[in-house]
Amino acid sequence: MPRRVEDIVRTDRRTVRDIPVEESSASGKRRSDKPAPQKEEKGREIHIHKLDVTVPIHTGPKPSISKRRTGTSKKKGVWWVSIIAAVVLIVAGAGYVASTSFARAKFTIVPVVIPVTADTTIVATGTTTAGYLSYKAVPYSESFKKTIPAKSGPKVSTKAAGAVMIYNSYSRDPQKLVAGSRLSTDSGLVYRLGSSVVVPGYTVNSKGTIVAGSLKASVTADAAGASYNLSRGDGLVLHFPAYKGTPRYSAVSAQLSTDIAGGFIGEKKIVDQRLLASTTAELQASLTAELVARAKAGVPEGYIMYDGAYKAYFAPADLSGTSTDSAILTVKGTLYSVLFRQSDLVAKLAGSDKASSFSSYPYRAPGAESLSFTINNPKDFSPAQNNALIAHFKGDIELVGIVPTDALKAKLAGKPLSATLAVLKSYSSVIDVSKSAGELFPSWANGVPTDLDRISVVVEAK
Repeated sequence: MPRRVEDIVRTDRRTVRDIPVEESSASGKRRSDKPAPQKEEKGREIHIHKLDVTVPIHTGPKPSISKRRTGTSKKKGVWWVSIIAAVVLIVAGAGYVASTSFARAKFTIVPVVIPVTADTTIVATGTTTAGYLSYKAVPYSESFKKTIPAKSGPKVSTKAAGAVMIYNSYSRDPQKLVAGSRLSTDSGLVYRLGSSVVVPGYTVNSKGTIVAGSLKASVTADAAGASYNLSRGDGLVLHFPAYKGTPRYSAVSAQLSTDIAGGFIGEKKIVDQRLLASTTAELQASLTAELVARAKAGVPEGYIMYDGAYKAYFAPADLSGTSTDSAILTVKGTLYSVLFRQSDLVAKLAGSDKASSFSSYPYRAPGAESLSFTINNPKDFSPAQNNALIAHFKGDIELVGIVPTDALKAKLAGKPLSATLAVLKSYSSVIDVSKSAGELFPSWANGVPTDLDRISVVVEAK
């Protein structure tokens, strides 16, 4: 059975419980400590033994316990608030400095666009002539062969024959050339005039340019053989050996007006004419397709070659071979592609006012490659001789200013956002300022960064 402690041993010495403690009330008045009435505890009674403690007598005023604790708590609270505020300020300041140091700027630029509708005929030349659009003729040559049925025929020897255009830029006076006068290629092939001719003297146009007098004449090879066969597409120039060493040698010359053909030595092959014609046409079509593909693949940057902007020349079909029941049909062709410098063509189509509105800045011309193109003088036009081309262009194009983004970035760098408008206006010939905009990230950044890598210039594609 547990031991119960019930007796309280009394003593005459003073203990903590025997000393009354005065506390301040809410009104500030002191009151004596009166023992609170004890409630009678039901059930088991627990007695606490009083320990004897000697308390030193305090002569001064007793500090209020509640006041000491309240003051310390307030000091600690203020100290923590100060620390938190300082940390917030430091973090905010660091964030501001970082965001400003690593700020970015984005400018969305809309280029100037000028629409142009083309529906016009233009005269172009193969030479540089003031006031005229010029074209560039580029030759491509190839030969295709095919074996066809044939029979052996008689042995023959024939001379090649054709026609040339003789030009006189030597004198205003007519130049007389007698029958049999020799003309020679640079490789040494000699031909003779079929009759005497008088070539008109040159004239001078209103711009002071000499226009050579010209006359068409027939020629025949000086000897037989297929080596004298020439194609008009070869663009050869023939000179008169009699004038060599004099100013007339380069001023009186000739170019092929037709093919010089028919030269042959050997056993002539006999072929069905309908088969010969169809096979020749087939080879010419294949040859043309091949050369057109090569020409389009070879268009240099800045130039345009339109569909149909070419002219093909074919030498007479040649039959050869030693077989008694077949012959080799050879077709040789030269195709001249006609190229236009895009900037010159667009300026001609758009007019000088629109083209010059971009000032010294370049511009693009979307749609220029898709214009409809037609040669109006196909019979007279000869790119091999660089003569006049009359062509019709039709369709819609646009002139789009090319914005110099690197130079624009350099001018925008370091500027406050309010000053960027003046920079954009300095490029108003190529930038549509009213449709362009700029923004900074973050929004409180001081201005456009000085680091060009942090400046983005986006040109809206057209």
